[in-house]
Amino acid sequence: MEANYKISGKLLLFPINGHGKCNNTLYECETVYNMRCEKYTKKNQKHIRMTDIVIKLKPQGIVFDFVNLIDGNEQLSNEVLKTLNENSMQVYADLGPSFNEAIAKIEKEIINRVFSRVPEDELFLP
Repeated sequence: MEANYKISGKLLLFPINGHGKCNNTLYECETVYNMRCEKYTKKNQKHIRMTDIVIKLKPQGIVFDFVNLIDGNEQLSNEVLKTLNENSMQVYADLGPSFNEAIAKIEKEIINRVFSRVPEDELFLP
């Protein structure tokens, strides 16, 4: 997961106040999707719209890579990052729900863009 981030607070025992780019990699990740959809008519064609999505990522391992985690202190940022990665599954237990929500929001938007452009009868061919 690549993104720009902004964080302020405590992570483990460290006060965190940073921003920048991050790349978090989940390994051997089982993903469970629960989706609800509804049908609607647009220009006399039936379409599908996703109304709700819940995603649960269950990684077996994770590697965090945050640039500038402690704003202006590269050495301390690297040490905190090392500690995060040594305790990555514990950290993910705290951050996982936020990751799941963000991914669900993005996927819902993308899927609904496709669904709004392609009628139901063209989505699922016989």
